[in-house]
Amino acid sequence: SLRGGVVRATDGDAGVLALARRNLDANGFGDVPTTRLRWEDARAGDDDTPFDVVLGADLTYVPGSATALANALLASGASTAYVAHKRRTPKDDDTIRTLQDAFGPASPCLQDGPVTVLRFTRRPDAPPDLRDLFDRPADCNPGYQPTKGNLCVPVVPQL
Repeated sequence: SLRGGVVRATDGDAGVLALARRNLDANGFGDVPTTRLRWEDARAGDDDTPFDVVLGADLTYVPGSATALANALLASGASTAYVAHKRRTPKDDDTIRTLQDAFGPASPCLQDGPVTVLRFTRRPDAPPDLRDLFDRPADCNPGYQPTKGNLCVPVVPQL
C-alpha cells in the first residue's frame, strides 16, 4: 500500500517486472507488489481489490493490442484511467478510439512535449471486460505479428 491506497505495478513481460522491482526497491517503494498481467487474459473479478484509478504509460503504440488493453482497463474495475500517450503514427488514433469505445470518453489533462496524458472516464454502461471480442484478427504495425488474444508481438527473424 502507498499512503493508504493499494498500488500494484504490472506488465506482461518478466524482464520488465524485474526492472520495475529493482526501481521500486531503489526508490523506497519495496512494499509495492509487481504482478504479471497479460491484457488479453484479464477478467473482471479476478482481483480481490478492484482499483479506483489505473495509471499507464507507453501503452498505446501497437494498435492491434488496443482491444486487449481496453479489456485490462475494464477488468480492473477502475472508474478512471490516466494514460500517457505519444502519437507516433496516425494508426495510434485507432488505439485511442478503441479505448474510448470500450471504456469511455477521454480528455487531455496534461501535455508535455509530444506526450499527452489522457483521462478516460468509465461509462456507466461499460461491460466488465471484453473476453468475447478476442476472435477479431489483430491489426498489427509492420514488424509485428498477431498472437493469441489479439495481441501484436515483434517478429523475430529466424537464424
